[in-house]
Amino acid sequence: MSRSILTATLIFLLSAGSGVASAQTAPAAPGGLLGTVISQPVAAVDFSLIDQKGATFRMSATRGKIVVLSFIYTHCADICPFITMKIKEAQNLLGADMDRVAFVAITTDPKRDTPAVIASYSKEAGLYGTWHFLTGSVGDVKKVWAEYGVGVHEVSDGDVQDSPGGSMPDMQIDRAKGLDGAEIAVVHSLIKKFAGGYEVTHSAPFWIVDADGRIRAILDAEALPSDIVTDIKALQ
Repeated sequence: MSRSILTATLIFLLSAGSGVASAQTAPAAPGGLLGTVISQPVAAVDFSLIDQKGATFRMSATRGKIVVLSFIYTHCADICPFITMKIKEAQNLLGADMDRVAFVAITTDPKRDTPAVIASYSKEAGLYGTWHFLTGSVGDVKKVWAEYGVGVHEVSDGDVQDSPGGSMPDMQIDRAKGLDGAEIAVVHSLIKKFAGGYEVTHSAPFWIVDADGRIRAILDAEALPSDIVTDIKALQ
């Protein structure tokens, strides 16, 4: 399948709702995938970016592993820190099976997410050695957004603060489902240490890519860590 057809397919799948994969996670048949299942799997487009360790990362280098691909940015005070900690909890749930999975996060804010910043964020989240958080030039990162149908928009210039006293609005409580108290505390730590400045709105799906490099399912950003693990195990 050509890149243009892949992009059109993925944009179509993400077009309903607020830029996030619209199909809600539903119970799967035994051994089945959750989320929006791609009935005719498409190849995940290859790309090359820089990870939190300053090393070059190629998507094609993940062949042989299942890939969980997401899009976040460090200065986010909204869904991104919850996505980050869902990745951390999914890794905890996988245990020894982690060796067969690659977790890849691509910045939606390459201007601020330098290798040093994403390294610091990865360490704060406890993910420095267990995921690939990727950045690069604005042009290179934009190409990846386009290939994967991810809409990104810079929306404001005002500082964003964490909610006072450690309390969370109802929307954040809903997004915290599947996380324990320690993980929620890390969410607040990430917000306090990194959030602020202009905001970036963006599509926030989890792409589930099989070991042959084919996109098999899309989970929306509010999927539980256990949902991510269910899809991983369905492809093992």
